[in-house]
Amino acid sequence: MKSHLIYLFLGAQQINSDPATPPSLKYFESTTTTPEGATYVLHLDKARRMFSPDSELQSISGTYDASTSALTEGADWAGNFWTQNSYGFGFAAASFLPNAVTSWLQTSYLWWYNNAGDGSQRYGGLNDVPAGMLCDNGSPNLCNFMQCAEGREAILRKQRFEGEHFSDHNNLHDTAALGHDFIIEGTLAGTIMQAEMLLATRNVTGAKNFFLPIMRQTSDFLETRRVQDSSALTPGAAGLFFAGAGANLLAPAFGGQGLPAGCLSNSSCGTEFFPECCQQLGFSYLTGLTITYTGVLDRLIALEEMVYPDGRNCTRGQTCLSVFQARRQNNVDSIAAVTAIMESTNTSYLIKSLSPDGEKHGVYSKPVVDCLPDQPCPPATRHGYFETSPNVDAIALNVVSKDLKKDFYDSMQSINGISPCGFTVPNFPDYDDAACTAENVGNCYVYGTWVSGGSWSTLEGRVILAHIDQRRYDLALASMSRIIYPYAELFKLDNPIAHMGCGPGMYGQGKGKEGPQLTVDIFGIPAAFVRGLLNVRYSSGFGMTIVPRLPSGVSKIRQKFPVRWGELSMFFTLVGNGGDAVTAVTIDGVDCPQCLNKNEAEEALFAWEDVQGADGGAVSVVITIGSGEGGGDRESTSTVNYSLGSEENDEWLQSEKERQLFNSTILSDNCKVNATIEDWAANATEFLTKLEANELTKTREYLHVGEFFAALNASASRCEGRLSGEISPLPQEPEKWSVDYDMSYSQEEAETYFEDVYGRLWRGLGTQIATYARENASDEQLAVLSLWWGIDVDASFKELNENQRRQELKRAIKMKEEELKLLYVEAM
Repeated sequence: MKSHLIYLFLGAQQINSDPATPPSLKYFESTTTTPEGATYVLHLDKARRMFSPDSELQSISGTYDASTSALTEGADWAGNFWTQNSYGFGFAAASFLPNAVTSWLQTSYLWWYNNAGDGSQRYGGLNDVPAGMLCDNGSPNLCNFMQCAEGREAILRKQRFEGEHFSDHNNLHDTAALGHDFIIEGTLAGTIMQAEMLLATRNVTGAKNFFLPIMRQTSDFLETRRVQDSSALTPGAAGLFFAGAGANLLAPAFGGQGLPAGCLSNSSCGTEFFPECCQQLGFSYLTGLTITYTGVLDRLIALEEMVYPDGRNCTRGQTCLSVFQARRQNNVDSIAAVTAIMESTNTSYLIKSLSPDGEKHGVYSKPVVDCLPDQPCPPATRHGYFETSPNVDAIALNVVSKDLKKDFYDSMQSINGISPCGFTVPNFPDYDDAACTAENVGNCYVYGTWVSGGSWSTLEGRVILAHIDQRRYDLALASMSRIIYPYAELFKLDNPIAHMGCGPGMYGQGKGKEGPQLTVDIFGIPAAFVRGLLNVRYSSGFGMTIVPRLPSGVSKIRQKFPVRWGELSMFFTLVGNGGDAVTAVTIDGVDCPQCLNKNEAEEALFAWEDVQGADGGAVSVVITIGSGEGGGDRESTSTVNYSLGSEENDEWLQSEKERQLFNSTILSDNCKVNATIEDWAANATEFLTKLEANELTKTREYLHVGEFFAALNASASRCEGRLSGEISPLPQEPEKWSVDYDMSYSQEEAETYFEDVYGRLWRGLGTQIATYARENASDEQLAVLSLWWGIDVDASFKELNENQRRQELKRAIKMKEEELKLLYVEAM
């Protein structure tokens, strides 16, 4: 156990001063040639550490909710899960998330899909939720289909009996602006996240029987919003999508087309007889729908090929595959209508939206004033701001050509002010057309605080993917290093990060905010930083595409944790020095010439049939980029250990097994756990042993217990590290924070965080298993329940119920005995 505690401390060690000597790492091995390369790898390791319980950093397990055994938004919104807030994380992390976390995340996604629109739900007074519409935020029995709006601020409550309507009121809305549309782009983001998980896990049954039918409804709904004809005012607009206020991802930043009362178009605004202020919000052609829907269609095409390899008909004479392909082409053909030219670079970029009268929203003009955090930042011209999300999403989702990706990225980087402190803000300068501006209802706070100019980590994750795609490793590293300090090291990981990303989070300031803050949004940043190394794409045709990106100063890097593809574990090593082309691929030491993409030299291709029968369910993949490690010819890669995937998998599984060891007798007196936690650990160990004996090691519960032990060990290591000085106390906050913001911190509450996580994981395990006490539970669930209750694994449901009643009776008797003892003591 002692060595196990040391193992958990490794992530705290610093970079060796010799640039060729890599730092001590937990999840990577590397050869670096520059300090910058070593720093990049160190932050890769820190990023991956945030997805398993860690002794220094808050991890994704900190957003786990024990009452639902799922991930939730966290902070002030625990119990709900938002599509827009989780998008950066859910999209980027699907390929490498630990299996236990994947099971929790799937439960969260089911809140959107179990409550998905079916065309008849009563929501805010109308029975009109479109089939395939997902939630803005969902929970087990609740769903908001809008951001919301006055008169439409209802939250769907799942029907408890047939014919029951849904409740008409809630307090979980961001604005009460009139005329809000459904959360369409949020639905598309949710579709991408769920599709990524289905493709990563190769869940053919789930896709076929549940998810694909709903995803097709989502696609069919989008087609009802497709613009059928262009006009003289909107040339080339046929194929775009019209939407109303709040239909975008970071709602309510999109206000549709603002129309003064009585006006036919915006061209009337302010003219004789017409008012200045917009009082109605009409439909406009939202660019984000075209981009994100194209990403959806790519994944629907891949799912169709995975689930229906022989094809199936969706319409008369047309396969679903051909339908989705045709819809994608319509999207591609319409993109030019929502582009503009950046004057300073003569490069194209995507605008935010196009109004039916031809007015473009988001055609950038340089502000006439310097825009500083917490100061007004008005656009110089009408709608003269730059909109980040469609431009970076086009790159991150790989839905446009390489030339267009470069154009969009160069246009964004030419704007002085889009990234004032390392994070890229969603727009620059301020909006003058959002659904919550002073011109209509309410406000969006001062620029730089919330949806206008505030830094959102869910978006920043996709920005990082764009940085890495365009080989701006310095900017990707700047973003990742900034989330580590000050935010992660000060335990202030809330969102949005206010003050244009230059200050603390919007909700982590003020009285009563001394303790740790954590929201699921922030995991978009580390997830994207890890994903960017390989940029795994579960694609049509070949099945998996890898687009490796090896930063300058790193000549070799081995990823010690697996990439998931079905039940296959893939362990990747990248070697290279100079050039971007993939020049060689080996699988378990054997050359794979068919893995080279003849049409795109920067990619490696993997077909499922080439790897699915791998020995031990794992393969080791070495990708050579350019001339290989150290330069020169191919022979320079001979220093690579072409190990078998089964060997790397054994090493990985052994390290995971070590996380399940716990021996409190070796802990210092100040770090000893109490009797209750000792009992938890003993019961968990016994439960693991029983699961192993009954060959139930792939169950959700087995994986969950592993995460519980990892969290328990992380807490113990944290305590030991604080005592020994290996782990430092909270650092000093940035000087500007101490002067300008109302911030407070608590070392004690930071330490308590680690205890709270393993406590929630233990309670949540019991909550999850208790749900199996039902007549329609699967055989596997009943077996787990039996082992948890300590009775025969082959017991019938009736026997299980009888045992449960006996256990409840024993607990009640014990409680009464304790009460009687107290009464006796008081009487004496």
